[in-house]
Amino acid sequence: AWNTVVRRRSASRAAGRVVLLLAPVIAMSLPLMLWNYKLTGSPMLRTQGAECLYIGNEPGFGGLIVSPGWEWTDLETRPLKEGKTLTVEREQYWFDKTLEIVRTRPGEWMALQGMKLLMQVGNYEVSQEIDIYRFRKSSPLLGCWFWPGFGFLLPLAAGGILLAVRGREKRAVQVWLCAAVYLASIMPFQAASRFRLLLVVPMLPFAAMFLVNVADRLRGGQFRVMAATGLALLAAYAAVLPDYTNLAQRNGIDHWLFVGVKRQNSGDIDGA
Repeated sequence: AWNTVVRRRSASRAAGRVVLLLAPVIAMSLPLMLWNYKLTGSPMLRTQGAECLYIGNEPGFGGLIVSPGWEWTDLETRPLKEGKTLTVEREQYWFDKTLEIVRTRPGEWMALQGMKLLMQVGNYEVSQEIDIYRFRKSSPLLGCWFWPGFGFLLPLAAGGILLAVRGREKRAVQVWLCAAVYLASIMPFQAASRFRLLLVVPMLPFAAMFLVNVADRLRGGQFRVMAATGLALLAAYAAVLPDYTNLAQRNGIDHWLFVGVKRQNSGDIDGA
């Protein structure tokens, strides 16, 4: 569809390609929405969407999921205490609470968005279910230093995007625009590595493009340009590698709580 617009072809053909592109998504989503409409009276794609929106915009939560245990239980019972027992009522409750935050605490809300952006593009991996770093410490393979993280990939991809823009690569616009739109779509919610994982797909070709360009320039003896590029990369890594938002301490995943729940569900009460 983008190529159709760029090449100044008919708008109807562009619209047709957009419909064709969205057809698989519609085919998978529509039955779920119709079934939820039958159950709840609202064509929701999933439940807890508005609750996640609230969690991601409540400054008191710092852009992270609420810790499991009594804090999560307290959060879940809030709409019930106000008589919101139906799924649709609870979803509307959290949506209204989110709008109230934006309307009554705009300064705190804006500061939180900046913090979440740092969290989404930073190197630290935030999980909602398991402690990623605990598993890395217990596995010699996962603990190897050479595994590239998100923070390693992002500056390389940004360099590739700059090269594509500078070279006016029209086809590349579709890819980096896809990445930008996806990043914007996850920003309203809480930070989580599983949300940003799909960003890796459009970032990889740009990172590869940048590395190929570096190799070509080195073979061509353009060492001054490479020195400036190296300094820019170091500055980029200084921006994404440090844990500026203290995620290592704030991440609310309680590994042993989940282990206890797992053992309890399997009947091992003493182990739990």
